[in-house]
Amino acid sequence: MTSKNPRVPNVPSDWSTVPIGEVADKIPGKKPNVVSDEPQAGLKKYVTAEAYEGSITSYADPETGNLCNSSDVVLVWDGSVGKVLSGVEGVLGSTMAALRFDEEMMDPRFAYFYLYEKQELISSLAEGTTILHLPRDFLEIFEIPRPPLSEQREIVRLLTDLEGVRNSTGTIRSETEELKRGTINRLLENGVKDHDQKQVRIGPRMEKIPEEWDLRTVDEIAISGKAGLRGGPPGGKIKKEVRTTTGYKIYVQENIIERNFEKRSDYLPEEKYQDLKSAAAKPGDILITTEGSIGRAAVLPEKAEEGIVNNHLARLRVDTDQYHPEYIAEVIDSSDLVRSQIESLSNNSGRPGLNLKILKEFQIPVPNIEEQTDIIEVLGAYDSKVRSESKFLDAVSKLEEGVRGKIVTGEVRFK
Repeated sequence: MTSKNPRVPNVPSDWSTVPIGEVADKIPGKKPNVVSDEPQAGLKKYVTAEAYEGSITSYADPETGNLCNSSDVVLVWDGSVGKVLSGVEGVLGSTMAALRFDEEMMDPRFAYFYLYEKQELISSLAEGTTILHLPRDFLEIFEIPRPPLSEQREIVRLLTDLEGVRNSTGTIRSETEELKRGTINRLLENGVKDHDQKQVRIGPRMEKIPEEWDLRTVDEIAISGKAGLRGGPPGGKIKKEVRTTTGYKIYVQENIIERNFEKRSDYLPEEKYQDLKSAAAKPGDILITTEGSIGRAAVLPEKAEEGIVNNHLARLRVDTDQYHPEYIAEVIDSSDLVRSQIESLSNNSGRPGLNLKILKEFQIPVPNIEEQTDIIEVLGAYDSKVRSESKFLDAVSKLEEGVRGKIVTGEVRFK
């Protein structure tokens, strides 16, 4: 069967394609009279484009707005056009619209999975110059496949199961990371040998640390000279046009946050690398994020490619006879006492982010090298679990993405 709409792929002969307006009503968003940043009696969640990022932080008057419910498919109609979400309920923002499906004709979750798969296509239909919006006749021109209802439900069941596995795996990973943070905070207070404690000022707070431990700044921990603590080169020096697909790797925030140093494939040629070699990263270096998700840290592993840090990272090198790089990285990345310093010092700097001057001031409790190693061994069990869950999460996400596009268009059948 050939669709009348060239944007819709061919579907199996026992499926049909219909304009979305034949199976759904549109509930447009509008600005309510009352919007509050705090929950109040009588107000409901205010569903705006930020809900797409999993965040709803405002509340609105339902009496003067239009409501969506959890079975509706919600689209960003104006602005960031084409984003699709479901499972939210509240007062629709003025840039949003909800599609309410006739459940005797179409399972709303099937419609959601299809529209989610086609977000890029929906976005391509946007009109306007300053503010983009979906066309007025979107419900008439945009067609959606309509399998038999029983098959829709089978498709929904499979994709919901995959979605559930992905979500539960992400939850396990997050909970493991939280347990690790709790463990490192306890270890920084007591050590692995249950030391007597002393109180010291670290940044804005008084903290307890083991009596025998020292308190040192990052500047003191770094090896002497410019090689100790170094920022990445200005972004203008590694513009897209100078990058290649082979050569010397450019390490970015994503590598640090996910602790996956194989991700991304931006490289520099030999000549450019030599010009920027002062920002080189080698195994054993501690890489720290300085923009965006600031203060995340990880050690470049032994088998990592040669490369440089980009302008959103800093590189810290330490004397490995005195300091275990993994210990220093874990304290920076996961401990509350460094997080409080980041919040205090970065806020006082006048702009978000970390510069080298701020980083040098961070204070870190330091035991002897043997106890640093013991602490890393304790934390290693958490890291192993996080890596395992992350690997499984990546596999499930890839499977979900690959399967979704095929089964919502009938390329793979449930009969």
